[in-house]
Amino acid sequence: MRYKRVLGKQVLLVICNFSTREINYYVPSEYVHTTHKCLISNTNTKSWTDKGRIVLAPYGAQVYLIDLN
Repeated sequence: MRYKRVLGKQVLLVICNFSTREINYYVPSEYVHTTHKCLISNTNTKSWTDKGRIVLAPYGAQVYLIDLN
């Protein structure tokens, strides 16, 4: 599941895995090469790959603040 909130040039992206298995999530292409910061995560992953891939553990969740400037 993904939730996105936009205010001006900032985006808050919330990504959650509500399953019992690991999943691959791909960040929307317009955000892949932006400045971003992981605000909170219940896994060791704190960023995405250069292709926008995030591996979410079972019941994993991450919140990113993305700067569009």
